[in-house]
Amino acid sequence: PYGARTMAARYRGESLVVGDVVTDPGFSDAERDAWSAAGVRAAIVATLAKGGRLVAEFGLHCTGPRAWTDAE
Repeated sequence: PYGARTMAARYRGESLVVGDVVTDPGFSDAERDAWSAAGVRAAIVATLAKGGRLVAEFGLHCTGPRAWTDAE
């Protein structure tokens, strides 16, 4: 429910950076609702995938929008 685009990227081992799920055009209304229900408005996630399988991830969620820096 958190977004086909974001989940596909995570299964490829790509980092996820979302500054504001409410204004990001890559999310549908249903996906925004899922993020909101989880109390997340912004997120940054580092993933580890092996062979198309999501093995682990480490992330930080924010309840409000956030302009992530390159250092973060």
